[in-house]
Amino acid sequence: MKKIIVSICTLTLATGAWAQLDRSIKPKPGPAPEIKLGKTESFTLANGMKVFVVENHKLPTISCNIELDIKPELEGDMAGYRDMMSELLLSGTVTRPKDKLNAEIDQMGVNISVSSDGLNGSGLRKYTEKIFELMADIAMNTKISEEELEKTKKKTISELATQKNEPDAMVRNVSAVVNFGTAHPFGEIATEETVGKITAARCTKYYKTYFRPNVAYMAIVGDITMAEVKPMTRSEREAKMKDKAGFVISVFALILAFNTYIGNGLSGLILTNTIKANDTWSFYQAKSIKQTVVDNAADDADARGDKTKAERYRATSQRYESDSTTGEGKKELMAKAQALEAERDLAKKKSPWISFAGSAMQMAIVLVSASIVAVSAAMFWASFGVMAVGLALMSQGIWLWF
Repeated sequence: MKKIIVSICTLTLATGAWAQLDRSIKPKPGPAPEIKLGKTESFTLANGMKVFVVENHKLPTISCNIELDIKPELEGDMAGYRDMMSELLLSGTVTRPKDKLNAEIDQMGVNISVSSDGLNGSGLRKYTEKIFELMADIAMNTKISEEELEKTKKKTISELATQKNEPDAMVRNVSAVVNFGTAHPFGEIATEETVGKITAARCTKYYKTYFRPNVAYMAIVGDITMAEVKPMTRSEREAKMKDKAGFVISVFALILAFNTYIGNGLSGLILTNTIKANDTWSFYQAKSIKQTVVDNAADDADARGDKTKAERYRATSQRYESDSTTGEGKKELMAKAQALEAERDLAKKKSPWISFAGSAMQMAIVLVSASIVAVSAAMFWASFGVMAVGLALMSQGIWLWF
């Protein structure tokens, strides 16, 4: 009885309180909920992709989403191929057949999904680098085969046949046509006929046209920091460019070192021969002075009638003029000095070409290095042209072709 009375009193009070509420007055809005994001940072890869990193260390997981900035396009008589890309892009890559790709995904227990305008991957933090690797492989190396395309087309046609009897699908298709029209990408309807016309070439063209890093945005959220992300997000193209450029730089550096060796040799030769030639001419001058003195002495001896001494002086003068035994006569010294000067002058002609070659080779190395930063194939191949110029200049410096 007591419980019944209490229940009646409670109900009476509640009814009274309810009756006092004026439903004609709009309640005041409460404070807006505060959204707290983790620490957010961003950077841009050399290939143009913008990367955003949001730290959230509550769980040891990460999620990576790549969105492509793609404008809708009319698919025409092949309507439906964009929707099929989600399966075709998981049909295997150049480096990973479909079975191997699926096995790697399943082994780690990660989730990787693909659409016509992006990719998504998530999993445990310890698989972060592998998730990035698989997503990069799918985004850059997908291989769309005729076999996989035919399987996907059959599946899609089967789904379309089923949707003919589904009210939701009917409403969705009619709404798309009414709202956008058949001339708009959002108003196109895939049919069994249009799907049947889809080719691997058309799907591959779409993939190669739009799956490019410079129109992509990557968002990484989870138990990870910017310092950890940066080393992992080097694009495959960038990695290949760096590997190739590293080898080319080594080869170019060896060529430059050889050119520098030749240049240093020529500089040393010019300096050494200049000194030797000057010393030889000084020796020649000394011989000339001595010869003049001896000739004067011979003339004095003749004037005194001392023929023996005059002959001895003239024999000495002759040795000063030419001495094949010692090679220190004026004739031999002049030939030696002239040979040293000729060798020096030849080196002087060669030296500028070698110097120009060194400058060109340094420019080639700078271009290769810059190609790594810019991930530019044009700069990479341009460096070979500049190096070819350097080699031509070095060849001219060695052999003086013209």
